[in-house]
Amino acid sequence: MTPYAKLSTAFLLAVLLLFLESAHAEWVIVSGNAEKRFVIYANPDSIRRNGKLVNMWELWDCALDQTYSGHPYLSLKRHAEYDCSGGRGRKLSVTTSNKEEEWSPVVPGTINEELWQYACGKKSR
Repeated sequence: MTPYAKLSTAFLLAVLLLFLESAHAEWVIVSGNAEKRFVIYANPDSIRRNGKLVNMWELWDCALDQTYSGHPYLSLKRHAEYDCSGGRGRKLSVTTSNKEEEWSPVVPGTINEELWQYACGKKSR
């Protein structure tokens, strides 16, 4: 896949993720790197303050393959917490997305089968 095609794929994925957010949420560009070809967005509507601690959702949109915990991704959504007085931050949750992720069969008798049944309406909700 050419770098241009990867950029287009990453852009489309980022747009899809943005539409999945609530209709009023507006992501704003906070940072980026033209050489490494990524853009980092923040959702100001997600900012929650608790004293000196602030929680915020971030979207990392990459044109080139990245790796997180051994898994490739082009887009990363992160819930982070920042300590405004202590000058530190931490990840609360991270979700990666890779359009090229392969499908895998749901194995009978596993928790994934129960989740699949529930999601597909084959198990009472």
